[in-house]
Amino acid sequence: MRKAIVTLGIAIAGLTAAKANIETKKSAAAEAAYAAKANKKYHKSKKKSSDADAESDIDINTDQGFYKALLKQLGIRETPEKINFLQTWKEHENGQAKNNPLNSTVHIPGTKDSVYNVQGVRNYPNRKTGLDATVAMLRSGHFKEILSLLKKDDVTTDRLTHTKALKNWGTGVDELIQSAYDRIDFSNVNKMSFDVFKKAYTGYMNLKAAGKVPAKKDILTVVDFSKPSSQKRLWVIDLNNNKVVFNDLVAHGQGSGGSMATEFSDINDSHQSSLGFYVTKDTYVGKHGRSLRLDGMDQGFNTSALARAIVVHAAKYVNAARAAAGSIGRSWGCPAVPEQIAQPLINTIQGGTVLFVYAPLTNYLKGSTWLNKKLDEKKLAMNAPVQGSSVAYA
Repeated sequence: MRKAIVTLGIAIAGLTAAKANIETKKSAAAEAAYAAKANKKYHKSKKKSSDADAESDIDINTDQGFYKALLKQLGIRETPEKINFLQTWKEHENGQAKNNPLNSTVHIPGTKDSVYNVQGVRNYPNRKTGLDATVAMLRSGHFKEILSLLKKDDVTTDRLTHTKALKNWGTGVDELIQSAYDRIDFSNVNKMSFDVFKKAYTGYMNLKAAGKVPAKKDILTVVDFSKPSSQKRLWVIDLNNNKVVFNDLVAHGQGSGGSMATEFSDINDSHQSSLGFYVTKDTYVGKHGRSLRLDGMDQGFNTSALARAIVVHAAKYVNAARAAAGSIGRSWGCPAVPEQIAQPLINTIQGGTVLFVYAPLTNYLKGSTWLNKKLDEKKLAMNAPVQGSSVAYA
């Protein structure tokens, strides 16, 4: 039986930033050095394995065969305890991706793999590619504890199963949110801060888990009132396709402040903006033209939105010229947007999507039900947007 050495044609940049953030907390410069080191190891491994394409006598199309081949390619002696551990790992992951029993996120260049979900787990075209990707993941440097334990002949399934390193595979809540953020293409727009995105995504997933948002509504709108009105502080994100559909100006209420919104209220006639999570409703035609109703979800912060007629609407006073002069005009509490984007934006977010209005106010951050409800890892994975789904933008 020959020793198969896998051809690791990987780009470590394909690994989700979640795993690096959880275990290594590397800076961008350190990440570049890390990738270079890994690629160097790959080329060295590739050189040694030039004759390693003989047919294997292990059937990797079965889970047991996959585990046996995995241990063999890692140079680890097979024992029943280790095989049981890998089976337990698979059951814990509960993955449904093709040819990927252990939910690897590694992309193998030159193969037709694809992203399976928002965590970055991939579908592979065949079991051999899935095996190569799993080996690459385990050798990436994030699973030293697991590899060290697997090399011990007397290691038990229980000892392996309770290793802390197992959590770094990428299925924890923090990893999933980081992965979702890292996949969004902010290249041609203002980049939203991760802290704001994390809060928005947490509430969005909690609302989905509570049945407040249709399962297929994977559009998330974020308004960041920690920024001045002269900046483009509104984002509409298509989480299915990891793209920013709109990034533009948005007004706050007259009663909330000048160029910065600092005061917030849910009281009628306060002319202040209200913080929190909203679910978009239907449209109507009013004094600002076709507008979009918003239903406030945060008790004590924005649940009077419908009664107050807090809506998304177009406004002449929200424009680039006024922004360049220092600040745009203000509304009576509505998130008013530029006239040229109002209708396509409304068409994109209407009918049950989440809109989050943020400001760094302690009473809101501590009091919001949707921000502070603990996310369940399994529900988070189940409700995560399906990557690559088509979304129509008007």
